[in-house]
Amino acid sequence: MGRMAVTVGSLLCVVAATPGARQTAPAFEVASVKPNTSGSGTSSGRSANGSVTLFKLVARTESRDQPAYALVVARADGRLGPKLIASSVCDTEARFTPAAPPAESKLPESMPCGNRRWNDGRETVIRAGAQPLAPLVRALDGVADGRQVIDRTDLSGTFTFELRFAPPTVSSTNSDSGLPSMFAALEEQLGLKLESTRAPLEVLVIGSVERPTPD
Repeated sequence: MGRMAVTVGSLLCVVAATPGARQTAPAFEVASVKPNTSGSGTSSGRSANGSVTLFKLVARTESRDQPAYALVVARADGRLGPKLIASSVCDTEARFTPAAPPAESKLPESMPCGNRRWNDGRETVIRAGAQPLAPLVRALDGVADGRQVIDRTDLSGTFTFELRFAPPTVSSTNSDSGLPSMFAALEEQLGLKLESTRAPLEVLVIGSVERPTPD
């Protein structure tokens, strides 16, 4: 079974297809769907019924119940972790460094405004200054099992936070990395956790496709 990435409109979808010169019936399985905000996708045509034609590929989007993760507060008393603090104050003059800063026992007194994610292949670091949890949810989206993450913390306002964990490829192959997994780090550092759930997500359904022919 071959794999290819298809960009249609505002969706980036990874699909699996049986190799062949021509597909006359749907023979595709949607593996994952993520928003595509790159702006560099190939243009496509969309019909009145929502179908999309792209290089002899006919597809449509529809909502399906899919496995997902819900981000929730871990403790019953609602207390957050030491690296997640409600704050509306950040350093408007400072900038995040190109490389991830060294680990500290507690959050720095001043954090640049905005958010930044670093990943050098051995460690993933996510930092934010006076931001809602949306950047954290986006950063976690798809990291574990390719699932979408949905915010169900009921936490409003802005926060300063830092999260450090071993990428899944590292934590699964090297138990001596010295870094927690993403699941453990969320609970230990932020007081949050991911719970397995299902949610209606937009998926790409392939109707038919032909292998492109030379002009």
